[in-house]
This record gives sequence, C-alpha cells and structure tokens, in this order.
Amino acid sequence: MDKKNRGYAEEEYTEEVYFAEEERDDVNRPVSGPLRIAGRIALVLHIVAAMLIVFFAATSGYLPGKYLLIVAAVMIASVILALPFHLGKGTGSRIGGIVISLVFTAVMSIGIFYLVRIMSTINTITNDEFAEIDTMVVAVLANDEAQTLADAADYTFGISMTDGQEKTQSSVDHVTGEIGRSITTEEYASPMDQANALLRGEIRAIIYNKAYTPTLDEGITEYSDKIRILYSFDLTSEAKNINERQASVEEPFTVYISGIDVEGPITTTSRSDVNILVTVNPYTHQILQTSTPRDYYVPIPGVSGEERDKLTHAGIYGINTSIETIESIYDVQVDYYVRVNFTSVINIVDALGGIDVYVEEPYGDFHHGINHMDGETALAFSRERYSFATGDNQRGRDQEAVIAAIIDKLTSREVLLHADALMEVMAANMQTSMTREDITKLVSRQLTEGIQWNNESQVATGTGDSQTTFSMGDTRLYVMWPDEDVIAGLSARIKEVLAAR
Repeated sequence: MDKKNRGYAEEEYTEEVYFAEEERDDVNRPVSGPLRIAGRIALVLHIVAAMLIVFFAATSGYLPGKYLLIVAAVMIASVILALPFHLGKGTGSRIGGIVISLVFTAVMSIGIFYLVRIMSTINTITNDEFAEIDTMVVAVLANDEAQTLADAADYTFGISMTDGQEKTQSSVDHVTGEIGRSITTEEYASPMDQANALLRGEIRAIIYNKAYTPTLDEGITEYSDKIRILYSFDLTSEAKNINERQASVEEPFTVYISGIDVEGPITTTSRSDVNILVTVNPYTHQILQTSTPRDYYVPIPGVSGEERDKLTHAGIYGINTSIETIESIYDVQVDYYVRVNFTSVINIVDALGGIDVYVEEPYGDFHHGINHMDGETALAFSRERYSFATGDNQRGRDQEAVIAAIIDKLTSREVLLHADALMEVMAANMQTSMTREDITKLVSRQLTEGIQWNNESQVATGTGDSQTTFSMGDTRLYVMWPDEDVIAGLSARIKEVLAAR
C-alpha cells in the first residue's frame, strides 16, 4: 500500500475508534438529574399500572385463580425486567429503563381501560333498580286543529283501565297538571275501543300506552296515519325484583329471554315479540331452548283473569307479567330474565364478527345447513314467517337457531377479539336480573373449564285462529290456540333437564 492510501486508512481507523469510545463514554456517562427523575417517574408509573391490573383483575371476579396468578406473575416479571436498567449507572441504561417502563405502562393502561369498561357494562345491564318505563301518549285525529296540549283543554279524553286503575289515574293526573285544570274523561273497555271512538268522532282525544300502537295498527287499517300524537310523557314504576327467588347459576336454572322491538330505553314496556325460555344445567352442560309463539292464546296471570290474550301483550304489563305467563304455561319457575331490544340483534351479531346459523328450512338465499350471517341477515332470518307452511312455528325455531349461534360465539375464546364493540352494544341494548356475581361466576367457570355446551331446542305449536283478546276488547286478532299435549311434553323435557345430575 502506498504512503498516501496507508495514511488515509489510518485516519479512518482512528476516526472509528474515536466515535466508538465516544459512544461508550456516553453510555457510561454519569446520569444527569433530570434523567434520573424521569426514570423514577417511569418506574413508578410502571409499578402502579401493574398493581392496578392485578387489582382490577382480582376484584372483577372474571378470572379464575390460576389465570389471576399468571397475570400477577407477568406483571411482576415486567417490573423485574425493567429494574436492572433503572439501576444502571450509565445514561444509556437509564434511557433503556425509561423506554421499557413506558411501553409496559402503555400496554397495561389499555388492559386497565378494558377491564374497567367490562365492569361498567356488567354493572349497567345488571342494574338492580328494575325500573320500568311506560311511554304514554295523547292522540288526536291527524287533521285536528289542536297543536299543543293546552289547545285540547276542553276536549273529552278517552281512557281505558286495561293498564290498571293506578296507571290510568296517574296518566290523567299528569295531563291535568300540564293543562292546569281538570279534564273531562270517558272510560272505554280497551285501547281498541278508545281508538275507534276517536276515529268515529265520539271523542276528540285519547290517552293510552304507546306500547299498544303496533296492535292498534294490526286491528285498524292505517291507524297510525289517521291519528297524530299531540303529547307524550313517561311513567316510571318499580318492577318486582325476581332475584328474591335466590337462584344460583351454580345449580340448574332457567332464563327467560324477552325480545322487544321498541324505540327508547330498554326499560320501556313493550310487546314481547320473542319469548324463549333457556334451561341451563351446569352439571350436564346442557342448554335447552323452548320457544313460545308470540300469538299464543293464553290467560295473563294477574291481568286478564280467565279471559285469554296474546302472549306478546303480556309484555305491555311489564316484564314480571311476561315471566308469570311463561311460568303458568310450562309449570316451571323462571329464575332470571334477559331483556333485549331484538332490533339490536343487528349490532350484537356484527359486534361478534358475524355468526354461523344452522338453517333447518331453506328459503330464498338461505341454504340448508350452516349459513354465516351478519346482523342485518340474522335479524331478517329470525323475523321471517310467511315463507313457511308452519309460519310462526318455524319462525320460533329460526329464532332459537340465531340465539344458539350467538351463545356459541359468546362461549368461545374468539369473543375476546370483539370484546370492545360487544361491551358497547350490550350496555345500550340489554337488561338482566342476573347479578354481577352471577355473571362473573359464569364467565370464570367458562374460562376455567372451557365447557362445550350441548344445545337443544324445542318449539311450542298450536292452531291459528281469529279471536277477541283481553287487551283489545271485541276486535278479532290472529291468535294461536296452544296444543296442550305438546305443552305437556315440552314442560316434561324442561323439568328433565333441570333434574339431571
């Protein structure tokens, strides 16, 4: 190598050594005050986040003991991993400790957020106040000149005691208070009689529960187009707490699923269009779904006496009335209820990433066997009845298939991938009488044992007819007479699942 090139190489080598030594000096350089403070702050945040993760995981009750120990061990290990860097004497070591602690703190913060959100959602849907809301309306003819309640002060208001004297009187008192003086009322046998009297011009206004509107539309052609809601208000009442029955999810139990289709809060009283009794046996890992057609023609305990009405109308009188009606049909006790706005099936299914539904009777785009469905498709499938010769009977089976598919997804570990969206939907569209402790026991056991549940379904059947109902007076509506032999068989199967060990 010539002198010139050798000199260049030596210069380059000297420069590399210089920078390497400078880098080592930087790593070993004494830690400055601000960096030391930043490191301590990062370490404290790391430790606090780790403690909070363990605290919320423990207090939530969702994690079984072995999983909780794993979480605690991981949190401790993360702190131990970062600690040597924080105790290092060089600048580089301390910076490494800060980075490690901040990364762990960020990840743990996300975990804390989801734990708190899950706990908040469970607290929302298990609210133990059990308040029910009746949305009452004052209706006039569509072309009536009144634009405000005060404009109707001199009208005669049609009322009905179908909802009970106390609720009716509370409604009259509310309207009187808003107008500022007493009003003239005339009593009718049913909301249908009220509506017909209004349309005939016998009275100028009617006061009734908005929950009757779908049935009025069914009995009177274009009813909603012929009237106008002049004023609406809410009456809040306290529902009976069925948790007083002291059921336990560690023993065989029953859950009544009531599917309503109503705007507003989930606590709003409404017709119960979906009525499924779910029998759960934790010993045999058996789930039995029993679906009852909404038009089943039965007495409503504590409301209609010996007179019959549609099962769906029981929901108008409150969730407890629906429960008592189901109990009287099958001669079993309902331990819990879950109330769902069935329109929210769209959001629930989408939040789960879709569901796989077994289609028993193919029609349209649905083929026999497993069909993957999004929310819109699942709702359409669960509502269809006109495509089947057995109508409501097949619709009941299809609704059970959708519920079974949702249960399968909820009990799979895949549900964790959709937890965030699911929590949001559940908080807004679900109400249950289960306590937080009940739910945490179910979740904890499922995580511990990874139970594969055996789903079975059965459907109540009957004969279609046109009859008068308690709620709608002399107007004939479509109803279904129960097949008593079928009911006896379904009841026996429910009791058999409950008794199995």
